Amino acid sequence: MQEYARADGDVGSPEVQIALLTDKIRDMSSHFMTHRKDYHSMRGLQGMLNQRRKLLAYLRRDNFPRYAFVLHKLGLKDTYAKQERYDKYRVGSRLGTPAEALKRYGNQPPKQLTPVQRRQQQKQQQKQQEQQRLQQQKMGVA
Repeated sequence: MQEYARADGDVGSPEVQIALLTDKIRDMSSHFMTHRKDYHSMRGLQGMLNQRRKLLAYLRRDNFPRYAFVLHKLGLKDTYAKQERYDKYRVGSRLGTPAEALKRYGNQPPKQLTPVQRRQQQKQQQKQQEQQRLQQQKMGVA
């Protein structure tokens, strides 16, 4: 679980919780191979599946590169359906699929940015885009 932790002793981040739940779910699944009518445990398994689903949805919405890393490491699939025509305005749609995110960011977990660092990075990107736009205008005029 250390590879999913953001810091030493991290047990509360969504990535670690998802990894722990996945491990428990796999153990429970093997239990049901021999005890098919254990309905009490089945209810517990359903609760774990729902909790993991909610955590994955949160992580996908909040930190997509980290979501893609967790899916890749745990061998899970992205269960979101293909987006329709008008879903292009959703946050996740601009980020692509988890496979594309892994190509973009690699197999290492992405570095966590603070909100201040994120704003500075966005401002730098906006400046670069503005400079590129101005250069293109100059090239078109000249």
